[in-house]
Amino acid sequence: MIPNPSFGDPMPARTATAEDRLRKLLGDNLLTQEPLRLHTSFRIGGPADFYFDARTPDALVQALRAAHEIGLPVFLLGGGSNLLVSDGQTNQVKRYDSGTGAFIDVFASANLAGPTGMTIHQGVLYVTNSNPPQGVQKFDATTGVNTGNFVPSLANSSPRDVKVNPANNRLYVLYYNAATVETFDLTTMASFGLLMPAGSPLGSGGLYNNQKNPSNPTAVADKPVGEWNHFDILMVGDRVQVKYTEDDGRFVAHQISILGLKSP
Repeated sequence: MIPNPSFGDPMPARTATAEDRLRKLLGDNLLTQEPLRLHTSFRIGGPADFYFDARTPDALVQALRAAHEIGLPVFLLGGGSNLLVSDGQTNQVKRYDSGTGAFIDVFASANLAGPTGMTIHQGVLYVTNSNPPQGVQKFDATTGVNTGNFVPSLANSSPRDVKVNPANNRLYVLYYNAATVETFDLTTMASFGLLMPAGSPLGSGGLYNNQKNPSNPTAVADKPVGEWNHFDILMVGDRVQVKYTEDDGRFVAHQISILGLKSP
């Protein structure tokens, strides 16, 4: 019994909760209200009342015994996931068993035409259409239902790949025919425009996000496709220089100021 400091009356002993009992059996590796989206391939799932990562067979047996002793229901979350493959011949996204390679079903097909690159972010599957209707189709990553599409600002751009940047909530779409990338707002699906002019072989080493000062490389110094380009990059204060280290050592960016960015 613990005395009450205010009135001197004894306080009733606290009844051990399910968490107390589990933690006594499983230790500090027991997590509460753990988001399951952190542990699933599609990044979906709400909080689990209790979460325990059993890394060994003995730890799994220990956890199951603890849950049984307390009378808690158990769900085992495995370490594998299904494999999604875009099929440009059938205009489908097909699902396969990642362990056996066996075909499971057609996961998505609505409005797909020449699907190529794909990515999944926060429960949404994004698939590029290289044929009309060109753009990026959105699908529910759980059900495969089509939920909309991103429309390119360029005609016949032939989208080939797509990526999500969680830091700025933007979708990046690579256009094969236009040799450029367009960005979109994930929420409104509005375009932010092209990262570089379409159709111009500007070359590597440019400062393409530099909006106030020169951003394009001053020379096309790239090696043939399949070979690595090598550059020396130096930043002093807010000024950057990018120098091609092969052959004649040309500068592709020389003493360019980047607004809002400084070296330490």
